[in-house]
Amino acid sequence: DMFANGFFVHTSKILCPDNEYFASHPEYYALLNGKRTRDQVCWSNDTVYQIMKENLQKHMMLQPDKKVWSVSQNDNDTYCHCDRCMALINKEGSPSAPIIAFVNRLAKDFPDKTISTLAYTYSRKAPKILIPEKNVQIMLCTIEENRNITIEEARQRNINGSFAQDLIDWGKKTNNIFLWDYEVDFAYSVSPFPNIHTLQPNIQFFVKNNAFEQFQQANSETGHEFSELKTYLISKLLWNPNVNEDSIINEFLNGYYGKAGKEIRNYIDDIEKVAISYKETVGLDIYGPPTNYMNNILSKDNIERYSKIFDRAEDAVKDDSVCLLRVRTARLPLDYAIM
Repeated sequence: DMFANGFFVHTSKILCPDNEYFASHPEYYALLNGKRTRDQVCWSNDTVYQIMKENLQKHMMLQPDKKVWSVSQNDNDTYCHCDRCMALINKEGSPSAPIIAFVNRLAKDFPDKTISTLAYTYSRKAPKILIPEKNVQIMLCTIEENRNITIEEARQRNINGSFAQDLIDWGKKTNNIFLWDYEVDFAYSVSPFPNIHTLQPNIQFFVKNNAFEQFQQANSETGHEFSELKTYLISKLLWNPNVNEDSIINEFLNGYYGKAGKEIRNYIDDIEKVAISYKETVGLDIYGPPTNYMNNILSKDNIERYSKIFDRAEDAVKDDSVCLLRVRTARLPLDYAIM
């Protein structure tokens, strides 16, 4: 409910629609390899600013009660390389600079609203000098990260570690950060994804660096890998990042799986321990198929051991139809990986 309807992310295509302007005014859009492309707007173009400001104002009048409005890049890797944009990018050391300069202008024109923008893919790095206005929200996204190690550990080991530094840098500039984290295999949601060991340390690291608003994008559908447990656990961690994680996990497992709770915990502990043992060489990819792990986390020997744990879990609740269905649902990711 924070965000205006239709204005959560990737909104420049709404505020400066390419089907309306690109044919007659290609200069409103990104210059890439000497040609204009409709993928993104040119954030340093003054006419683009006026068009987006006027359209934003019209939408605000339709939703006067909404405070947070996203003015943000489209969902692709293109950004403008025109002389004006590149001068600012070179000065500030990041392609985020033209966007921040743009939304800072808007924030001054709409001081009673919060203007949200993405720090995402190419715009993730903070500008050197520019500081976001107090009513500019930085929506910082972790999409590139390996889910088998914590974000702080990745920085320490210099493995895809730039995100941690980017968060630290943004956190020094603003405490209006909306952290978007990804806790699920989006392409293979019904597949083992043993990342529980990273959840609490990451949330603690985010809060430590002024990311007080967070969107933890986790499993949501029945049958997705431990969707019920992870949603419950993440919710508890967001209320209190320093809560005893083990007690929360056990509370849920014993309440949800009944007499099978201990065996489900054994499975989680087993597969998480295996994942951690491979963390030097095996990353968890939010788009990776289970075949990525067939020689390590999901090897034949490991799967046989995991399967025996689930056999015991099913046997423990064979006379409890509700808990038995829940155990079999929790087993679906393993069955999926086997198939």
